[in-house]
Amino acid sequence: MDRKDIILKLKKKILKDSTLKKVVNEIGSSFPDSYLVGGFIRDVALGVDSRNLDIVAQFSPEKIAKFVSSIKGAKLFPLDIKRKIFRMIIKNDSEKKDNSKIKNDSDITTVDFSFYDIIKIKDELTGRDFTINAIAVPTIIFSEDYESLFKLPLDVIKDYELKMKNELFEKNELPDNLTFELIDPFNGLKDLTEGRLRLVSEKALQDDPVRILRAFRFKLSQNFSISEELERKIKSDSNMLRFVSGERIADEVLKIFSYDNISSTLREMQKLNVLKHIFLSIEDNVGISQFGYHSEDVFGHLLKCVDKMDNIEEFIKLYLTDYSKQIFSHLNKLIQGDYKKFTFLKLATFFHDISKSETKVVDNNGRIKFYNHQNVGAEKIENICKNLRLSNKATNYLVKMVEKHMKIPNLLGLEKITDRATYRLIREAGDELIDLILLCYVDRVADPGPLVEVDFKKKMIKYFNKILYLREKIKKQTKKPLIRGDEIIEKFELTPGPKIGEILKLVEKERALGNISNKRQALSIIKEEVKLNGKKKI
Repeated sequence: MDRKDIILKLKKKILKDSTLKKVVNEIGSSFPDSYLVGGFIRDVALGVDSRNLDIVAQFSPEKIAKFVSSIKGAKLFPLDIKRKIFRMIIKNDSEKKDNSKIKNDSDITTVDFSFYDIIKIKDELTGRDFTINAIAVPTIIFSEDYESLFKLPLDVIKDYELKMKNELFEKNELPDNLTFELIDPFNGLKDLTEGRLRLVSEKALQDDPVRILRAFRFKLSQNFSISEELERKIKSDSNMLRFVSGERIADEVLKIFSYDNISSTLREMQKLNVLKHIFLSIEDNVGISQFGYHSEDVFGHLLKCVDKMDNIEEFIKLYLTDYSKQIFSHLNKLIQGDYKKFTFLKLATFFHDISKSETKVVDNNGRIKFYNHQNVGAEKIENICKNLRLSNKATNYLVKMVEKHMKIPNLLGLEKITDRATYRLIREAGDELIDLILLCYVDRVADPGPLVEVDFKKKMIKYFNKILYLREKIKKQTKKPLIRGDEIIEKFELTPGPKIGEILKLVEKERALGNISNKRQALSIIKEEVKLNGKKKI
């Protein structure tokens, strides 16, 4: 892999993509001294379909904000204001989105802008993390003005561009006087070829401890090897993560959870003392047994659940067939920035039993119990989300998932589940019903122990379909209310108040369940409800 190979791959990638071509060209015009650095170059060199650009440039926050506002559909998010790191997110010029699966191609392009105020780009690269990311290319070489840049005849330039677009271009067809300006002072191209993660300098992790998390992300993205020397540095410097802003840690964590098959990486992060500095007390669950309902200790169970969630598509298509389309659409929704709900579902899966270590008790029969672990865990997750500076939407989602993850399992433990209890579950779960169903499934089948019933999976799947059927039935309830609140007040001589709303909800619930269908039946139910309350002020 040489410099010509990289430049050709970069040009081909950018020219073929209308969004990338437009954005890179605008960046080159607005920031003439800017460079494309690291990530995008690395990914394109490795054949990874990247949509994440890293740009270093000289700018002010005001200039970046003005630039982003000039790009149609673009939004700006500050990642680290103090260090002048900003992210632009823009929707791609793409065809109709495919929602038939979870891990579909992203319809988002991200551009991370980092400020540098020094003269030489090589000096800026010296402060980077790994050699594979210390490679730079001037953005101006992607300018549409090839003639002025390369001083070639216009017909040669147009022919060159056409061949690039149609993938007919061969390296030996390149004009001899076409320049290949690529800056690689630390032999990053060689490390890319050999699949090796190597620090640019001994103090790279101390200079920016978030690079510890990036090491694991790069390992996941292309199976890079982490040397013993790098492992040693990670373990010794992991405590420095507490000095990193929550937003930057969250961004790396969400990127890690966006990859497949992450459990072995999470285990490695735990062994190198990384997890305990970003997820308080998560590793306290190492070695906590679960009395036969799971084959693994709590921490091992969480990793098994994450593994199972990574492969949830097959389960959805096979057992929730009638609802698969809407489930995939639901999981593909963005919940924070360009991160999908499925990424947060995996995070919730890893968190759901986080407080078992501190709620463990042994009853008189020697059985291990974890009383109220879901509520204790919800409080802990709220604090973690606060430290990571996650959005309110993301925080509410994770807290709700941990707090309510036992709702379905508790119902499945009953000898008979009433429709009333199911309706209550649907109401309480709200938009997260699908997520709770999938979490319940992986929680029960990831590592079953000897005490799990033989036919539990069959019973569980049957109930999942019943829940989803009933929810669809409720959604289709578009008729006018059987009775109005003012009619209830007048008919039963009641006082206006919140209880009137509760009675109306009761009527609609019974209607959705098929127990009533007309006003007379509604009045009968209300009469019983009023009698039950002793005709108090409702």
